[in-house]
Amino acid sequence: FRLYPIEHPSNFIVQYCQVHRRIPLFVFCGMQQPRQSWEHHAMNLLREALRSRRQVLGDRHPDTLFSINNLGRLLQVQGKSEEAEPLCREAEQISRIAMGNHHTLTLTAINNLGMLLHAQGKLAEAEPLLREGLTIRRRALGDRHQDTLTSINNLGALLRARGKLGEAEPLFREDLSTTRQVLGNSHPDTLISINNLGVLLKAQGKLDEAEPLLTEALATSRQVLGDRHPDSLVSMCNLAALYLAQPGKPHWKEAHELLQSAVHISLDTLGASHPYTKAIMGHALKAGVVQKEDSSMMILAQSFVGWALVGAAVVLLISRSRQRQHLG
Repeated sequence: FRLYPIEHPSNFIVQYCQVHRRIPLFVFCGMQQPRQSWEHHAMNLLREALRSRRQVLGDRHPDTLFSINNLGRLLQVQGKSEEAEPLCREAEQISRIAMGNHHTLTLTAINNLGMLLHAQGKLAEAEPLLREGLTIRRRALGDRHQDTLTSINNLGALLRARGKLGEAEPLFREDLSTTRQVLGNSHPDTLISINNLGVLLKAQGKLDEAEPLLTEALATSRQVLGDRHPDSLVSMCNLAALYLAQPGKPHWKEAHELLQSAVHISLDTLGASHPYTKAIMGHALKAGVVQKEDSSMMILAQSFVGWALVGAAVVLLISRSRQRQHLG
């Protein structure tokens, strides 16, 4: 088998495991498959790996905990939070007992559970988990380690979702500043950090400060990742939302063009059931991009209207591993 880390472009999961930063998820594959088949293939592999490891190694072995984390994470990415939750809770509880609170596997489990609870809207329960994870990672790994940056971003996203924008802002600024220094301006993680700060500033009404960030995020994402990458789709929606929030809407036409492109590309590449597509359709309906005369599109968009309020990488959860990027 070949081992593909989530960042590998051949792994479709990388495209949307990233409500904020990428999580260490690995998928084993022996052949190239159409993009649409990756998710099913990965799910079967992860289920098989977990079943075998439980039988051979037991529930508390690090490899078993690793498999529990990965399967729970993939289920979360797929929007199957009810199935993911018992796995994420099991991984967090057993990791604490077997490995201790400071072990890498435990911190991953804490982060995964915190982000799952965030995605479920259980924000008050998620916050202490994400705060704990960040505190331990700062102390053990330092402020510039990628896992620490993931925790900074994820806590910032949680605080943003709770309306604590003033607390979230310094976290997002720290994340962006450090990510630029460590990874450079064109790295996918940096682009997510740019996007997330821009979305937060927009939510605070700081539109003039948010615009150059969101413009940079989209331009660089298109150059580095291409128009059809999920991160680029999120950037399209975020910049469009900013344009529509500006007094007098001077960029109204550009906003609608961005949303129309995002809708068509997401339906074509991700499918109607994908969380990103749902969020994008919700934004498009809210902005009036979907025309009433297009009855089939209107019906589809109306079924996703609730997603217009989703505010985290699908939030780009849905923490890349970074669960990281936000739809504003």
